[in-house]
Amino acid sequence: MPGMTGGELAHAVRARRPETKILIVWGYAEGDGLDQSLPCLTKPFLQSDLASAVAGLGSKCDVRKP
Repeated sequence: MPGMTGGELAHAVRARRPETKILIVWGYAEGDGLDQSLPCLTKPFLQSDLASAVAGLGSKCDVRKP
């Protein structure tokens, strides 16, 4: 996404369509720069982690440290 981060896109979508469910899938070990107000899942994750994250959309980000 040239010129826009995933977090910025998520906020733009929420501004236009607040009912849209958003889950950020994060590939970095550090949570630096990640908006803690966005629900997220850090890679790598198990299928059960994804299922829980989708079921719990609306909860805040919980960045796992390696």
